[in-house]
Amino acid sequence: MNIHEALQDKTKRYELCKHSLYLFAIYYFGKYFTHISPEFHKDRCKIKQRLGKVWEPRYMVDCEFRGSAKTSLEKIDFIRRICYKDREMMLYGSVDKKNAENALLDIAIELQTNPKILLDFWQLFFDTENKEKKSKKSWVSDFLTANWIRVQAITTGQPIRWLIFWPNRPDYIVYDDFETNITKKSNPMTRKVIEHFDEMFPAIAPHGIVVFLCNKISDTGSVAWLYDKLENNHEWVIFEKSVLEDWEITWKDKYVKTDKEANDINKERPSKKWVLSLESVKRTLNKDWRNVYEQEMLNIPLVDGERFFDIDQIDSEILRAKELDFEKDGHWKIWEEYDPMCDYKISADVSEWYWLDSSVIEVLNITNGEQAAEFENNLTTAWDLADEMISASNNYWKCSVTPERNSIGNAVITSIQEKQYGHLLTTQKVINKKGWGKENRFGWYTNSTSKPKMLFDLQRDFNDGSLTINSLPLLREMRAFANGDMKAASFDEEVSNHFDRVMAMAIWNQTRSMIDWFAIKEKRVKIWEDTAVQWVDVKFRGGKWRADFKR
Repeated sequence: MNIHEALQDKTKRYELCKHSLYLFAIYYFGKYFTHISPEFHKDRCKIKQRLGKVWEPRYMVDCEFRGSAKTSLEKIDFIRRICYKDREMMLYGSVDKKNAENALLDIAIELQTNPKILLDFWQLFFDTENKEKKSKKSWVSDFLTANWIRVQAITTGQPIRWLIFWPNRPDYIVYDDFETNITKKSNPMTRKVIEHFDEMFPAIAPHGIVVFLCNKISDTGSVAWLYDKLENNHEWVIFEKSVLEDWEITWKDKYVKTDKEANDINKERPSKKWVLSLESVKRTLNKDWRNVYEQEMLNIPLVDGERFFDIDQIDSEILRAKELDFEKDGHWKIWEEYDPMCDYKISADVSEWYWLDSSVIEVLNITNGEQAAEFENNLTTAWDLADEMISASNNYWKCSVTPERNSIGNAVITSIQEKQYGHLLTTQKVINKKGWGKENRFGWYTNSTSKPKMLFDLQRDFNDGSLTINSLPLLREMRAFANGDMKAASFDEEVSNHFDRVMAMAIWNQTRSMIDWFAIKEKRVKIWEDTAVQWVDVKFRGGKWRADFKR
C-alpha cells in the first residue's frame, strides 16, 4: 500500500496526518499548493513536529523569505493542533492586533468550511447543535473550539501573564509580523516588543511552544534579540531560508531569475501557477525610497554597499567584548583603571534633547588606543554631565576633556569652566572678536564639513586595528551604522537612539593626536616599587615623553 492509498483510509489517514504535518497540509489543504512544494517545506515541517517533545526545542525562529509560504504553513499547523487537540490554549500574536485577528479569521473559516476537515473532525468552530451557523465577521479575536481549546489574537503591546483558560496557561503561541520596516526605526516600539517577549516566556505553560515568524530586516531589532537569546541554548531552533542560496533559487517552481524566463514559462501555465522573476520582485520591493529586497528575500539586513564599518571585524570584536570583565559604577562601565605609564583623553557627545537621545562620555588610552571607560545616560543634565567629565578626568590624572560644542554642549563647557576646572582641550584658535590676537575655542564642533571626516577617520582607525573598542553597545551601534544613517532602533537597551556612542568615539579620535600641553605640564606619576613610593616628573622634551625620577 502506497501513501496515496493509505490516505484514502480514514483510520490510517487520521494517524498518518497526526504525525506528519506535511501530509496533513498536502491532504487537507492541497488546493493551496499551486506550485510544487520545495524541499525546504518538508524540512520545516519536520522541525515543527519535533517542537515540545522530550529533549527537543520548544522555541522556533522561522526566518524565511517573503513568499516562502511560512505563514500559510503555520496556519495549517495551527489548525492541525486544534483538530488533534494537541494544545489547550493557543495564541496568535502580531504588533498590529488586526493582523493577528485576520489570521484567526482564516483559521476559523477553514474550520467552518473545509470539507475534508469537516468530514474527519466534524465542526470545530461551533458546537454541533449550532453547526449550521456561519460567521459573518470580517475578523475573529477570540473563540472556543468544540473540542474545548481556547484561541485568542494578541498584540505585542499587551501582557499575557493574566491569560489563563481554567487551569491552563498558553501552551502554543505564534508571533507573526512583529518586526517591520516601521518598528526597526523606532526604539520605543522595538523595546516594547522585547519587553513583551521577556514577560511572555515565564508566563507560558511548562510544555509551551513558541514560534516566531520573521525576516532579517535589522541587525539590532527584536529579531536580532532572538538570535542573541538562542545562542548556545538547546531549547531554541532556528530555520533560515533565502530565495537564493549559492546563487541557486530555493523554490524553483515559483521563482526564476529573469523576466524573460518568467514570460517564457508563463505562456504555458494558467495564471494561478505563474512563476515570478526575481528581477520583478526586486523592482517592486525597491521602488521609490525603499530598499528592502535584500532584507525580505535574502535575509540580509543591510546590503554590503550600505555598511560603513567592516562587519566581519565588528563581529569578531563583539565575540571578544562579550568575554571581557568590567566594573559597573552607576552609568559608567570601566574596563581599565588608571595606569600611570599611559596617557588618556576624554570626549563626549552631548544630548541636544532631554530623553530622546543620550549623552555619552568616552575615556580612551592614547598609549595603546584601547577604550578604558564609558558613560551613557539619556536623562542627564548639562551640569551633571560636566560633573561626570570632571570626575572622570580626575580619575585618569587630570587628562583633557573635549565635549561636543553644540547648543547644550556650550552649557557643559561653561559649567566646567565655572567649576574652576580649566582643563578643556583647545581644539581651535580663532581671531578675537575685537580683531586683535587669538582666543581658544574649547570642545569639538561637529558640522556638515567635519562630520564626514570624523566618521571616515574612525572607520579607518578601527579597520586598521589602531583603535580597540571594548563596549558591546558601541560595537552594536557601529554594526548598525549605515552610510548616511543617523538613527537606530536596537534590542539592546544600552544602545543609544542616534549613534551617540559612535559620535563620541569619533570626537575622541579627532583629538587623540592633539598635543595636551596641560597634561604634559601637570602630570605626576606615582610608581609602586616594592613597598616604597617613588615620584616621577614627566615632561615632553625633544618630541618624546621624558621621565625624571626622584629618589
